[in-house]
Amino acid sequence: MHARQQIREAVVTALSGNVSATVIDSRIWTLQTEELPLIGVYTASESDSLDEGGASMGSPVLYRELELVAEIAVIGATGQISANALDALAEQVEQEMPREPAGALDVLPGSWEVEQSADGEQIISRAVMTFICQYRTAVGAAGVLL
Repeated sequence: MHARQQIREAVVTALSGNVSATVIDSRIWTLQTEELPLIGVYTASESDSLDEGGASMGSPVLYRELELVAEIAVIGATGQISANALDALAEQVEQEMPREPAGALDVLPGSWEVEQSADGEQIISRAVMTFICQYRTAVGAAGVLL
């Protein structure tokens, strides 16, 4: 299993049951208002570079920076109620986010984007929390975190 999947699954496990929302391992879901609040955990882009100082059993090592996303969706009667619900869940996500999921080096907050839309008399708010996850693997061994 690729290190990205190991990291993503470790984050889903850490958040599940510890935040006030359903947590899923997916970037795509159908938005059913009765399922909200919901947090989708997925990975976005990744950049890799050769770690000049590292070697694993003679193999070159890659230093990787992965965009790890927790996308939150909530519903409220007003925009302010939805915004407050997003902030409350964001605080929970930041508190429960593992610092070294699956053996990664570190996870740091990166960015925050919010979008609101109306669904009848309800306001649906979504926030994309992007974290930067740093980890290393040997070249040719993407499933083994170093």
